[in-house]
Amino acid sequence: MTAFFSGPPLLVHLVIIAMVNGFFFPIIYNWSGSLLYAFLISVGILCVYGLMAIWLFGKRKR
Repeated sequence: MTAFFSGPPLLVHLVIIAMVNGFFFPIIYNWSGSLLYAFLISVGILCVYGLMAIWLFGKRKR
């Protein structure tokens, strides 16, 4: 299982996620006007990022 994640360490992804969420969350909150919608949209964006990272780094290992 560890060979599957041969890309950047988990800490790098966590820092990227924190920076993206810290930047986009207030923008989404001002746009939607709802804290719940801003949270759900930002979590959705972060899930898409995670899937893309797994897809891209998983293809390199094959």
